[in-house]
Amino acid sequence: MSRDPQFGPLLMFGLGGIYVEVLKDVSFRVAPVSRRDAERWSGRSVPGLSSPHTGEANRGRGAIVEALIQVSRLSCDFPEIQETRHQPLLVLPKGKGIARSIAG
Repeated sequence: MSRDPQFGPLLMFGLGGIYVEVLKDVSFRVAPVSRRDAERWSGRSVPGLSSPHTGEANRGRGAIVEALIQVSRLSCDFPEIQETRHQPLLVLPKGKGIARSIAG
């Protein structure tokens, strides 16, 4: 998240790492992000999470959606936060908790 002087909190989401450079897989949204928007956004940016070809359809997608919503709320509720990064975002196996980020 970074705070744009004109648009306010701007969220960026994608696969990250080398994929940002190689695949240009990153997209932006202006906060606040609704649950519906986060679901659509996460499905487009990380299609393997909802692909039947992975053998683990929708693995972790709910946790990623929740993380996007929470970062959106955080950025709207605390205007003094100018920038924040949540990378990498780890998705734990079902029943082991929600997605979490590790400061890098």
